[in-house]
Amino acid sequence: MESLKKCTKVIVNLFEHGASYVEIGDTGIKVSKKEYEQIVGYNSHKQNQIIQLINNISTNINIDNKTIIYQVLTDIKNIETNRERVKEAEKNLGLLLKETQKKKPRWNVIKNIFKWALDFGKDVFIQLIPVLLQMSKRL
Repeated sequence: MESLKKCTKVIVNLFEHGASYVEIGDTGIKVSKKEYEQIVGYNSHKQNQIIQLINNISTNINIDNKTIIYQVLTDIKNIETNRERVKEAEKNLGLLLKETQKKKPRWNVIKNIFKWALDFGKDVFIQLIPVLLQMSKRL
């Protein structure tokens, strides 16, 4: 939540210095100055503006890919007793994280990671589906 507060402070400052819209992260959320003004109103105290903007943005932001991937890895580390499988998971999920951060992820790499996830276990595969869906626009 603290990072979201910092983000909204930046947004407020950008709008105060003439930005017409601000794009937030890789989630594709854009907040226009008009939307910002509708959210916070013209006469609100600055702190209230930040709180209102946080509430509005937080209802629209999906959990990002990094959070999902780290959660899957944490789950694997908590359950898996075979150290080699954990190392394999760290390698594959690290590679997946790198691919999610690219403008144009490589389909062959993504496909192989999802094949590995399916072989590793249905729970891992199912948890990673949102990552694939979020990246599908860029594949």
